[in-house]
Amino acid sequence: MLLAFVAALASGLESLPQALMAVRVVRVAFDPVAQTRIELEAVPSEQILVNARQAFAEGDGELAASYLVLADQRTLTVPDDLRQAVADAIAFDVADFSGDVWAGFVHGEATTPAGFAAALALDLTAIGDVKDLVVQAAAYPDHDILIMSLASIGLALTGASVVSVGAATPAKLGASTLKIARKARLLHPRFVTVMARELRGALKIGKVEEAATALRRLDFTTARRAAAESLDGTVLARLQDSAVDLGRVGRRQGVRGTLETLALVDEPVRLRRLAAISEQFGSGYRAVIRVVPDAGRVAARLVKPLFRLTELLGSALLWLLTILLFLRRSVLVIARAIATAVPPYPRRRRRIVPATPITLM
Repeated sequence: MLLAFVAALASGLESLPQALMAVRVVRVAFDPVAQTRIELEAVPSEQILVNARQAFAEGDGELAASYLVLADQRTLTVPDDLRQAVADAIAFDVADFSGDVWAGFVHGEATTPAGFAAALALDLTAIGDVKDLVVQAAAYPDHDILIMSLASIGLALTGASVVSVGAATPAKLGASTLKIARKARLLHPRFVTVMARELRGALKIGKVEEAATALRRLDFTTARRAAAESLDGTVLARLQDSAVDLGRVGRRQGVRGTLETLALVDEPVRLRRLAAISEQFGSGYRAVIRVVPDAGRVAARLVKPLFRLTELLGSALLWLLTILLFLRRSVLVIARAIATAVPPYPRRRRRIVPATPITLM
């Protein structure tokens, strides 16, 4: 019994920090930044430096630098040779992009980060949206509804103007990024399913065909107006919101950070939460989503701590029951010991008094 009590006590004390962390996570369930900060606290400091060295060894200097940002936030001691090696790797990485950039710009190949960046730069002009809108309109009904919708949004946002990545609005940057990622099959399948379900029935094919016809005549004003009217207002706003959120990530994190974000996004709400995390953590964002892989995912991040809380509450009840049983057992043992040690109080024998005889008159 004593061993059971000691084991329960040790288990309860060991689980207490985890219980407190689970409570903190649940309390900030709908604040992605606060949740991420709490979960980051549980990541060992030595793991951050180990991950930085591993990223550098794998040739991803940008990711290694992101880990060093987290290390600096924790005021960890970073070896000078590692810091210098990471800085050199980033410079070399930029120079090594040239071949992939050319392939992406000329052929639209987005299979590598550099190719994706070049394809994005090309798509930020009206040329990319014009080509995609005309191609998808000609392919109807075997069209890709997501590409068609994003091309319509992109054309409505830029018209015939030519913009750069730096000058593009978050909405346009995000719309082009989503479109290229869709063509390169880089979007999460569930995200594509959710967006296609919302767009189905909301896209006005007649307006798309009108825009495509106007583009063939080089009438960009009419094409832009028809493209803007091709989507239901509510659905258009939702798709634009997703484009803006992705544009916010893209502007801060670059191509690699954007691609890694797209791989995580399974629904629009998670994209919004990841955009907030990106803005808060800045250059440390890529490292954050590596060490906290559920960042921005509401359901998973609530289920885990809630399950842990339930498990800990069960352990607490078991611990309390063990204590009560131990106390009951202890009281019984003490009572029996006292009863054995103290001699019984001698009982006085009762004297029998004879009854007085009754005389009858």
